[in-house]
Amino acid sequence: MTRDGWRRDFDATLLYVVRDGEILLIHKKRGIGAGKLNGAGGKVDPGESLLAAAAREFREELCARPLAPQKLGEVAFDVVDGVSMLIHVFRADALEGEPSETDEAVPVWAPVDDIPSPSRRSNCVTCLAK
Repeated sequence: MTRDGWRRDFDATLLYVVRDGEILLIHKKRGIGAGKLNGAGGKVDPGESLLAAAAREFREELCARPLAPQKLGEVAFDVVDGVSMLIHVFRADALEGEPSETDEAVPVWAPVDDIPSPSRRSNCVTCLAK
């Protein structure tokens, strides 16, 4: 619990790859954030490190491996159905393999200077544009 009484239900990760002036987003097909653009990510499994969770979720959603991801920070997030999560945000500047569509996500490269409108993306995307 934080000083203001906020309590998270679970920890999650988001991982963004930024290279050559573009940011890799996913069009989420199911689960929390379905229908929106965001970074690859998901829940941290019990006993799993944050970095391992970020890399695992990225591989599961995009069939590629981020190289040398670095943690940028954390975002406390409340979902409309009452779920609260602490999202650990990572960034990588390179990856191994080319991202491909899975049953969870469609990869979308977008220019960093022209990230899609707020109605199409998650709130977490904005923090990486700078």
